[in-house]
Amino acid sequence: MKAELLINNCKIVVNQTRTDGTPVIFIHGNSLSSKVFNKQLNNDLFKNYRLISFDLQGHGNSEKSKNPETQYCVQAYIETLLGVIKQLDLKNPIIIGHSLGGHIAINALNKITDIKALAIFGTPPFKLPPEMDKAYFPRPEMSLAFKPDLSNDEALALASVYCNNSKIAEMLTLEILKTDPLNREYLEKSMVIENFTDEVKILENFDKPIAIFHADNDVLVNPDYFNDLNIPKLWKNKIQIINNSAISENIKLLIYL
Repeated sequence: MKAELLINNCKIVVNQTRTDGTPVIFIHGNSLSSKVFNKQLNNDLFKNYRLISFDLQGHGNSEKSKNPETQYCVQAYIETLLGVIKQLDLKNPIIIGHSLGGHIAINALNKITDIKALAIFGTPPFKLPPEMDKAYFPRPEMSLAFKPDLSNDEALALASVYCNNSKIAEMLTLEILKTDPLNREYLEKSMVIENFTDEVKILENFDKPIAIFHADNDVLVNPDYFNDLNIPKLWKNKIQIINNSAISENIKLLIYL
């Protein structure tokens, strides 16, 4: 089922599988879209759950923001998430975030009082000050994540960092090219130290289950970064390593939180 919600004067496209059952909300990453979760929304394993995905403003089939300088940033994306939760009347949701979607989820935790569990992947929680050099491997392609206008080759290069499956990378390339170029520009401009929060501290104080997944073939996030984290409610007391597979194809594991 597809719907359009008006949130902060912007039409947000939402997909959901049913209107009852435990809600599971999927949040995509920068320059991607809800399409990355299509396999999960069409998997019989989840047929008893209310699965929800949506396109952030300026992404996928959602409307481009009329105020990009204020609406393309983590705080504005949090407001979109909260708007989806409120308008769909989602109670006790499980929230799953990929990359930027994970950062959105972490920073929204203090505003969602009845969340049941959190799962993130491709999302190294930032400390203050952020230690980007420790959290990520040096990848020159990642500068493209904040370049407004991308050529087809540049979009494919960025997509190939997200996923090593060529067919999936082709799909991601189309989503990257579809994204409002101003999203990348203003998202980068919003990433000043004053706008960062201590995500590690947020997770340390969170009292619900937290799952962190990492693909062993991830070429972007450095798994060693997680070694110093001390998260009391970490699911199974360790980072979950997905062996020899694309992380986006293993989200089905998260439902068992």
